Order: sequence, then C-alpha cells, then structure tokens
Amino acid sequence: MTRSELNILRRLWRSTKQGLWFRPLLWILAVTLLALATYPLGAWLLDLLPLPEVKRETAQALLELLASAMLTVTTVAFSMVMVVITFASGQVSPRSIPGILRDAAIQDALGVFLAGLVFGLLGMLSIEVIGIWPHGPLVTVLLGGVICTLTVIYLVRLIHHVSRRVQVTHILAQQRILGHAAIERFFGTAPPGKAVPLDTDGADGAGRYPGFGDCKLQLDAPVSGYLQVLNLQDVFHFALAHDLFVRVLHTEGDYVGRGWPIFDIHAARMPDDETLSALRATAQIGEERTPEGDPLFPLEVLGEIGERALSPGVNDTGTALAALDHVADCLLRWARHADRLPGLTDDDGRLRVAVTPPRLATALERTVARILRSGQGNPEVERRALWLLDQLARSDSIDAMARTAIVALRRRAARRNGEDGGSGNS
Repeated sequence: MTRSELNILRRLWRSTKQGLWFRPLLWILAVTLLALATYPLGAWLLDLLPLPEVKRETAQALLELLASAMLTVTTVAFSMVMVVITFASGQVSPRSIPGILRDAAIQDALGVFLAGLVFGLLGMLSIEVIGIWPHGPLVTVLLGGVICTLTVIYLVRLIHHVSRRVQVTHILAQQRILGHAAIERFFGTAPPGKAVPLDTDGADGAGRYPGFGDCKLQLDAPVSGYLQVLNLQDVFHFALAHDLFVRVLHTEGDYVGRGWPIFDIHAARMPDDETLSALRATAQIGEERTPEGDPLFPLEVLGEIGERALSPGVNDTGTALAALDHVADCLLRWARHADRLPGLTDDDGRLRVAVTPPRLATALERTVARILRSGQGNPEVERRALWLLDQLARSDSIDAMARTAIVALRRRAARRNGEDGGSGNS
C-alpha cells in the first residue's frame, strides 16, 4: 500500500471516529453480535445454571416494553444534548459545539439507548424464530435485563455529565485541555529529521534552494476548506525519497481555497503525478477547523468566551477572569517552545522541509487582545492581563513579533490600569 493510500485511510478514519454516529453504531453492532453468540449457547447456559423456564409470551411482552422504553429514553437523551448545544452556542461560543458532539460520554449513552431500541425491535420481528428454541425466551429475558441495567447506568451518567457540560467552568477546562494537546502535538513532538530554527525560509537572494536545482512548482489545494491536519513526517520522507525541498505555505487551521498553493517544491527534475498526489494527500482539508493540530483554535474559543463574558449584556467578570487563567496556562506552555520558522534537515545537513508555524503574536491578538478590548476599564481584567504579559515577556524563546505584541498589549492595559508593571495573579 502506497503512502498516498495510507494517508487517505488515515483521513477517512480520523473523520469517521469523530462522527456522532460512530460510537452508537459500535454499540448496536456489539449488542447484535452478543445476541447472535448467546442464543446458540443458551442450552449450555441452562445446563450450567438452574434458571426457570420463560414462556414466549413473556419474552414478547418484555421486548415490546423494552422497545417503547428505549424510544422514550433516546428522545430524552437527544433533548438533553440539544439543550447543551443551544446553551453553548448562545451563551458561550458556537465553536465549542464540535467538542460537545465528539464527547465520548454522550456518544456512549446514545449508543446504549439506540442499541436497546434495535434489540427490542429485532426481537419483536424474530419472536417466532426465538420461540422455536426451548431456551430462546430465557436468553431474550436475560439480554433484556442486561440492556435495562446498562440503560439505567448510562442515563444517570448522562444526566450527571450534561449537568457538568452546561457549566462554563467545565467548557473552559475542556478547551484548555484541547489547547495543551494541540500545542504539545505541534511543538513538543519530535519532528522527523533534524529540526533547525531558521530566521528565513532557507532560500538564497534569488529565491533558490541550493542543491535542489531550478525546477520549481507549486502544489495546489484540490478543494476549499480549512487545513485540518498536516502529516509533516510523510512530507519529510517524500522529500528524502524524491530528493526534494518542500516549503509548507500554510499552517494547520488556515483556510485554503481550491487552487491555492499549499506546497512550494524545488527539485532537480519534475516529480511524477503519483508523487505529487501522495504529497497532496499529506494535507487533510475539511469544512471546519479542528483542534487536533491547530493550537490556535481552542485558544480562540477561550478568547471568545472571555470577550462575550465582558459584553454589556452579560457583564460576567468572573468568567472572563477564568478564561484569562486558562489562556495564560496555554500561552505560557506555548512560550516554552521556540517560535521561529523551523526547518527539517537530513543526515547530511541539507534543508528538506520548511514549515510556517502558528505565531504566538497571533495567539495573543486573538485571545488577550479580544478580552482587553471588551474589558476596557475593568481593573481586575487588566491586572490579570498585565500579569500574564509580564510572565510571557520573561521567556527567552519568544520571537521579536511576539515581544512587539506584548509591549503593545501592556501599554493598552497599563494605560487604563494606571500601572507600569504587572501585578500578581490573585
């Protein structure tokens, strides 16, 4: 199997496992397979345990009750999920909805309810076949009892989980966790080859990359959408295998239109179509941004929550301060990584890949700047922002662009707060 086909399979698996329907489908399949495996073993179960005989009419009544109850519970569960989505969209941020729909606890609960509904309906349709076996009604009753027990457990769990999900503090914590994971995945994971910080993109004054010839082409996006995941490891291996230099023109989270260039390729000779197709497959483009490899996305959600909390219609200083705390946690983690244009070299020291990472200055503009704009004149918010900016300024790894943004934001906050320095995070 080629790398292009592997990337297509990875893309399909990544989009599939995030769907709201995926886990419920697994639960339905699991219950179906359990029933198919249990009915043939019913005679052995009767010999092993002294269980009473169950009539077919009793099993049929149980199946009818189970199907009716599961339909009601599933409707209630969907209503609770819709309440959470409506609250998150209207009061917090519409961009927090994908995280709710990908919540494993919600998907598992819906899966159990739907699996019980399917079991009840299939059992009612096949009751004549089940009744032929002497142990068939008994196995039906036992499986129905197991499903009812799981339903009660997951219903209580869903109610508890939804009650936490509507809390702003929980939504903020979830976005912080997503931010931590994206930052470590993008900056903290050891890249292939040898990573070297570059002050430029590695080209000479004429825009050439020494050692790769003058053949240059740009690889365009096949569709429009957001760059969701970029498999940098495969890009590096393609550059090694085909003696290429590849400059990545966009970072994860950027919007690219159909026909916009994604890769700038320099080579001694033109790569064939199969190579270009495989290289294009390393970039996954979708309709919405995802936090998997985009550290800006969860931070922007935190900034939006803080900005909305300080709007005149809400005026919730506590939520804004909590959002700033979570933003500070993520930005200080980000600041520990060198924020330069990284280049990946092979064992001989030849530059193979140059990447454009998201900038810390951009993160500051989309988080702290938004909260400060909405919270002008609020001394608590400005003091907390000053503390964060002072902590960031002490980092030795941030670049000049980030330091310029920090100075501008400090002046904006200090001018209103009447301070030249920051105060503690209290």
